[in-house]
Order: sequence, then C-alpha cells, then structure tokens
Amino acid sequence: MGPGISWPPGISPVSHPLRTIATMLQLPTERPPHDPGAGTDVMAAFHPAVAEWFRRRFPEGPTEPQTLGWPLIASGADTLIAAPTGSGKTLAGFLVAIDSLYRAHDAGNDVGAVTRVVYVSPLRSCS
Repeated sequence: MGPGISWPPGISPVSHPLRTIATMLQLPTERPPHDPGAGTDVMAAFHPAVAEWFRRRFPEGPTEPQTLGWPLIASGADTLIAAPTGSGKTLAGFLVAIDSLYRAHDAGNDVGAVTRVVYVSPLRSCS
C-alpha cells in the first residue's frame, strides 16, 4: 500500500519475525501552532487526485497526526493514533484507504467488483 511513502524522522516499525506489532503515536493534548509548511512533502506520496482534493479541502495542510500517521498506515503497520479530538485522526486512517482505491483503479483493477475497504468509525469507540 502507498508506494513512495517514507517514514518520518524518528519513526520506525516495531517488528516481530511473524507479524508487525502495533505502533502507537501518542501526541500531546496541547498542540503548538500549526505550521502550514509541515507535511507538504507527505502529500506527494498520495495519488495526484487524492492530494489535490486534500489540498483544496485543507489548505492549511495536514495535521501532526496525519503527517506522522500516514506513512505508518500506508506501510501496513497496525497503527494507533492517540491525539485530541478534532486533530484529524479519522482522516489520517481513511485517506490511505481512499488512496489505495485510486491506485488500484489506475492499475486497471475493478474497484467496484468487491469490497476492498471496511472502515469502522468513530475511532474513539475502539480505544
């Protein structure tokens, strides 16, 4: 999933020989002011249509949970993002799934033929 997505500095998977163990991003409840330039390079890893939609919908750029979470989620690692309400956790989880559908369609796969994504929300119910 998500070719081209790289790990952010200081983040790496925790692996076991047989499976990937969940990676948890614990983010502070007090957030520093948003830096609109932070995370713009992470958008380059998404399908152009997905990245363009995101840029138009969120001109201030991705939030910290999104910037740190997307590479982990796209790598296939089980990922838990603990961050304040309204910080973009749901979109952090779901945008990679949307991106994978765009990429599958571009590769010639019939994305409407079978269920490819099952997304459970709200995420707070799972914690």
